[in-house]
Amino acid sequence: MNRFLRFVLSGMFLVCVLPMSMTAGFAYQAPSGDAQDTTDDDWLFRFELFQGLLEQSGLTPVSSIDRIFANPKQSVVILTGQISSSFPPRQMEAFCAQGGHLLIACDTGFSAGRIAEFQRGPVIVRSNQNRYQGYEDCIVVSDFPTEHPITSGIQQLVLNRTGWLEKPKWYLPEWRQLANLPANVSPHSSQSQPVILQVETTKQMQGRLLVAADHSVFTNGMLWHGDNALFAIQVAEWLAEGKRDQLLFISDGQALAGFLDSPAFQSVEPEITPPVNLATWLNSMMGAPNESIHAIQQANLINQVLAQQPRGMKPNIYRRWLLFAFATAVIIFTVWRFTSTNYNYFKAMPDRTMKSALELDHAELSKQEGLSRAASMLARNLCRELTGSTDSRVWVQQLSKQSLNKRITSLDQNERKRLSTIVDLATNNRTVPVSKKKLEELGKLIQDFRRRHQDLPALSTESVS
Repeated sequence: MNRFLRFVLSGMFLVCVLPMSMTAGFAYQAPSGDAQDTTDDDWLFRFELFQGLLEQSGLTPVSSIDRIFANPKQSVVILTGQISSSFPPRQMEAFCAQGGHLLIACDTGFSAGRIAEFQRGPVIVRSNQNRYQGYEDCIVVSDFPTEHPITSGIQQLVLNRTGWLEKPKWYLPEWRQLANLPANVSPHSSQSQPVILQVETTKQMQGRLLVAADHSVFTNGMLWHGDNALFAIQVAEWLAEGKRDQLLFISDGQALAGFLDSPAFQSVEPEITPPVNLATWLNSMMGAPNESIHAIQQANLINQVLAQQPRGMKPNIYRRWLLFAFATAVIIFTVWRFTSTNYNYFKAMPDRTMKSALELDHAELSKQEGLSRAASMLARNLCRELTGSTDSRVWVQQLSKQSLNKRITSLDQNERKRLSTIVDLATNNRTVPVSKKKLEELGKLIQDFRRRHQDLPALSTESVS
């Protein structure tokens, strides 16, 4: 699957599940009463959506560090929150040096050895210029390198209670700064400091290492702010590149299972029976949405969601977001029902195995060898006709530019040069790269030479010492 199609599918995935996190405010306060009991506050600070993007890129969750280190070139590791001592900095470096891809996201303060020093937040914005929705600990970052794949197309990222990054005191790794804090922040030591970096600890490092001083940019409650969702999609794609199939996602020292194993996604799916006829099928198509609407009305879910409106958002904009999310879910459900039927009016395209770069190189080399052999055969045939001998030494003696044979010395300089080229092809034992165009030119050259010198008898085949 090419990168564009995977990117589109990632976007559809977020459209389906982001409405679950749209009730997230920055300093979230649950409403009083029964609505507070039904709200999953932890959802806002977890990583199911980011996990889903990684797993959608072909990664399978694992929980064993030993299994990851057994094959780093097929593995991705995510470390967020409180970094566990079970994954020390030297082990992080070794993992990336051997081809592993690693993301470290932490805002609680952490010394990552020769990689970076994570300084504890929160960083505060002193003016409204870089505040998001007026909150002093929610910072808008808007300066990114456009050529890097994970920041391409990003206009702004929204950080929540972020820290910052500093270089180690006794070692200066190679940093590529992808996002920096603005200058109007405090504390003073955090001004214009990096918050997202790509790090190379050695020139020979085979893997990729991304560090971020704010892990909340990847949480469920933050993905719908600014361009955080696009950033998460591109980070997931970048980390999963290279035919990787293993994902170790550690949050606060605990290895997480797959995102579908989260309680937020545990639900009993109704059994769907195949339609008997058109009328029954249409009724079943409309029945499920009607039942869902009836269940929502019975549970008073809409009022509960409206009661959890984020701070700083106008009610009319919030209602539009909710209606858009609900309409999107209905459209996706309808399309799924249409595409999941057993009717198939078109024959599926046959599967084709794509050749690897090595196979393509071998095919090209085989083609060139065939053209080279053909050119050599044409040259040898002409040499045999002109000399009456099959001995390559005779060809060189009688037909090369150094030949003293009177019949050859009587030719003009251009003719002798052409004949010398033919002799070189006939006597060269190595494979000489010959294109199809050059082979055609050689054939015309030999044909023209024969036509011009039809009366040239076979040269003397005296022995060569």
